Amino acid sequence: NMTNNLIAKIRHISKAISPIPTDTEPFLNRLSDIKAVVFDVYGTLFISSSGDVGAHDENIHQTAFASALSECKIKTNNPNAGEIGARLQIEEIKNEHTKMQENGVKNPEIDIREITDTVLTKLKNEDIITTEVTECLTNQFIIEYEFRANKSAPMPNLISTLNFIKEKNLLLGIVSNAQFYTPLMINAYLGKSHLDFGFTKDICIWSYLAKEGKPSLHLYELLKISLAKNHEILPKEVLYIGNDMLKDVWAAKQLNFKTALFAGDKRSLRLRQDDSRCKELKADAIITNLSQLKEIILPTIKN
Repeated sequence: NMTNNLIAKIRHISKAISPIPTDTEPFLNRLSDIKAVVFDVYGTLFISSSGDVGAHDENIHQTAFASALSECKIKTNNPNAGEIGARLQIEEIKNEHTKMQENGVKNPEIDIREITDTVLTKLKNEDIITTEVTECLTNQFIIEYEFRANKSAPMPNLISTLNFIKEKNLLLGIVSNAQFYTPLMINAYLGKSHLDFGFTKDICIWSYLAKEGKPSLHLYELLKISLAKNHEILPKEVLYIGNDMLKDVWAAKQLNFKTALFAGDKRSLRLRQDDSRCKELKADAIITNLSQLKEIILPTIKN
């Protein structure tokens, strides 16, 4: 099964990393009448070495691209295939973003499978690689590349915090800038799929499927619609948690969600104080460890 192979690969590549503490003070404001808790993924539920999905440092990416070629046993005719491939990948993403922006999408999101397939096919056509490009190879390559370029690991107290939320009978959801491998990563670290673990499918919103990324309000609008239609839950009964004052706190607040800033890792904390939208902005709570959610969430008292 390809999915299981990819999950096993993620586990194999990933090494333990710890969050780097920030000097932000927690603000454990107790929030009442919460019925659903929705998370950002990168930098909130999981440590992300680049701080976000898709961020890039050129050298890391070239090394990761070269390693992925070799791990996937892709034969190359050019010693600089890693460098050429990584540059081409960044170029393709930029081109696709530009094209989508010209079509009116303000915060476009690509599907990395389409981009990588294009890149590997170009390398093959230019005789830089000689291996046939298949869907299976492309997916395997992406995992080898991405999890080397952006190292990840679960945040401390992740599983116990999610279990606490489930025990309180609150819904669990996700709004994330993500790719097809993001749910696979969650599975690799939780030991089962996010749905088997207890996340609710219709309130898990992934940017690569919506073709738009945060801080676009579109993702939060999809969340709001699903919560109302399928669960009769209003935004003020939802706590949204993320590490970015603009993409997470500002955007979620525009639709009246309650917000908590996750300030538990220096790599991913984005205060955005130079952005006018975030200057006077305050989250409803600030946590520096996921376990602090136990102190701020007061579930709805059922009559």
